[in-house]
Amino acid sequence: YENGDFDLAEANLKKAMEKNPEDSEIHYNLAMVYHDTEKYEEAVAAYKKAAQLNPEDAEILFYLATCYFDQEKMDDAI
Repeated sequence: YENGDFDLAEANLKKAMEKNPEDSEIHYNLAMVYHDTEKYEEAVAAYKKAAQLNPEDAEILFYLATCYFDQEKMDDAI
């Protein structure tokens, strides 16, 4: 992910998710990949799943709101 190989990052995260489907960090990282590649619908779904699994993590909610903002969906971002 950090080297810009988003396809590889997505593939690796999906494999990791198969083994650990309840790991919020995996969903969050996948959301970040989708967000950075402007796959906003996928990003929103992954952020929401991460937030469901870890509702105390404000960072997840911040980036979910940012994703909505990037799509100019201000009502959803609030």
